[in-house]
Amino acid sequence: ALRQMLKQEVSQVSGLRGRIINISSQHGMVCCPGDIAYGVGKAAAVYMTRQLAVDYAKEHVACNAVAPGKIVTGFDSDVREYSRMRTPVPRM
Repeated sequence: ALRQMLKQEVSQVSGLRGRIINISSQHGMVCCPGDIAYGVGKAAAVYMTRQLAVDYAKEHVACNAVAPGKIVTGFDSDVREYSRMRTPVPRM
């Protein structure tokens, strides 16, 4: 997609050639016990997004990541326990 964006003209409306939107997670920015592989993967997505944003800003390509946090569902609705588990020194 990036190659195609670099071939395009800069939009007169947005001032961009295109946008790259990556999907990450809050686990890419905070630690959670037992989630090393998932956390490292999401942290890599965050870093890649930041690096692309720096590298291609001059080329008028915007780069962002969406990093949702915990989504409460009927399957896993104990938010207080989840928050306590994420805290290295639980005080709740």
